[in-house]
Amino acid sequence: EAGIGGEATFYHPSLAGDPMFCSGVYSPSDATIAAATSWPCGTRLRVSTGEASIEVVVQDTGLLGAAHIDLSEAAFQLLAPLGAGRIAVFIEVLN
Repeated sequence: EAGIGGEATFYHPSLAGDPMFCSGVYSPSDATIAAATSWPCGTRLRVSTGEASIEVVVQDTGLLGAAHIDLSEAAFQLLAPLGAGRIAVFIEVLN
């Protein structure tokens, strides 16, 4: 399946320990956590930049636009430094 261009941000640190929409509790150190509104709970996604790629699972939702994914701090840091804040990414759905 073809992917789409999008953008990634990361959860605000104050959200650590909060319940997630799909299930579970948000942990900044869990590199599999993503929030999105474009894909349903449980969707596995590959999120890539030019240099790196990670696999995450949609476990939460939020006030996010289309093709915007909010990652845990740990997941975001595998793609870019937290200081980048917001990065362009390529998002693919994994079956």
